[in-house]
This record gives sequence, structure tokens and C-alpha cells, in this order.
Amino acid sequence: MPLIIAGAGPGNIELLTQEAVRTIKDADIVAGFERIASDIQPIRDDVKVLKTISEILDLPIESKKVLVLASGDPCFFGITEFVKKKNIKIEKIITGISSMQYLMNKLQKQWQALSFYSFHGREVDFSSMKDKESFFILTDKTNNPDTISARLKEEGFRGRLFVGYNLSYPDELIEEYNIGDKIIVKSFLNTVLVENEKY
Repeated sequence: MPLIIAGAGPGNIELLTQEAVRTIKDADIVAGFERIASDIQPIRDDVKVLKTISEILDLPIESKKVLVLASGDPCFFGITEFVKKKNIKIEKIITGISSMQYLMNKLQKQWQALSFYSFHGREVDFSSMKDKESFFILTDKTNNPDTISARLKEEGFRGRLFVGYNLSYPDELIEEYNIGDKIIVKSFLNTVLVENEKY
């Protein structure tokens, strides 16, 4: 049977679509990384916890109705590309709210012209961002808000940073800084919006 992929949103289960909730309840097997598995326990408490993305390949997709949950939206720097490259047939992708959408709405800012970057385990070339009015960054433990603030200043950027921590959770925090400010990282579950003063 083809695989189903559903976006779990930024974390709070109240942000799941009704379609995602129905599919979580109906699937034979639901799998996701530890944070997601924990988040959806009120809906289903037998979620298979994935430690690595390659474990998706070991799921009994051929014989069972398998749902893999992805954080945010599966097609926004999500697992969809990995699954397709492994030639796994996807029956359906159920959309979710991305951390980008969530943060931009919290800030009440339009995002249709926004540029997006994922720094997850990637080398970062800030020079390609200099002509962008604003851009959104998915961070990792190395490329965190403090590192990004310092690197942007080194590269000659001026402007503002908005950092969203633990978005959609009870301890959510959104902070504003000037580029170059020292940032005490409150949580490694964070995202960054950069507004370039050049514009």
C-alpha cells in the first residue's frame, strides 16, 4: 500500500488539520520522530518512534496502511523529497502548518515575497542573501540564532532579527534583536526571520 505523509504542524495538536487527525486514528501504523510522537499521544499513544529518517524504509508499507508524521509541512524542507528519492510510492500528502507560516502570522507580517533557507547540517553562504529584503531561516544546534546574528554582522548585514522559540507550545517565546546582538539561545527548537535594513 502506498505511504501517507502528514504534516504535524509546529507542535501543538490543536493546529493539526481534521484530515490529519482522522488519518492518524485510521492508519494501521503511525510513525514519527520523538517530539511528534510525544505531541500526538492524546490522539494516539502507539506511535512508532523513528530515530533516523532512513528507518522509514523499514516500515511495512507494502502490507499495512502506514502514516509518517512530519514536523511542520511535509513539503517545506520536509521528508517528502527523501521518500521520493527512495522510490517509495506516496498515496497522499496531508498539509500542515509550517513554523514559517506560524511565526509570520504571530508577527502579523506578509510572507508571499519571503525567501526561505534551511541551515540544517548545511554550509551557509550568506552572500546569496544580501539582495533579499527579508528571509526566513530554519536553524540547527550549530547554526543557532546567536551564530546567525554574529555571522550576518560579519557579512555586513544591518537590520533586525525575530527569533521564535518553541512555537505553538505553552512556553512559546518570540524575541526581537538587532543584527549583531548577542543572543542567549533559549531553546534549540527555534526559527529566525531576518529583515535586511538595506531595503
